[in-house]
Amino acid sequence: MDERDLAYFCKLIELGSYTKTATFFDVTQPTISASIKRLTLKYSDPLITKENRKSKLVLTAAGTILYQKGLKILENIKS
Repeated sequence: MDERDLAYFCKLIELGSYTKTATFFDVTQPTISASIKRLTLKYSDPLITKENRKSKLVLTAAGTILYQKGLKILENIKS
């Protein structure tokens, strides 16, 4: 797994917006979308659901697990 993809995913959950996440990391919004798509394919499970473009992001069960474990992994990488 790419550490960057995990960082993007966790920040996306915290900020709740692809655009805000892209701004935070100084990348484009499609970069964040592609990262989430890679993670979704890697785990063969949807991580986030969304009713439409304006609706709030909702974590799936797999997304919740990845977010919780991802925070720990990223913290361990920092230290």
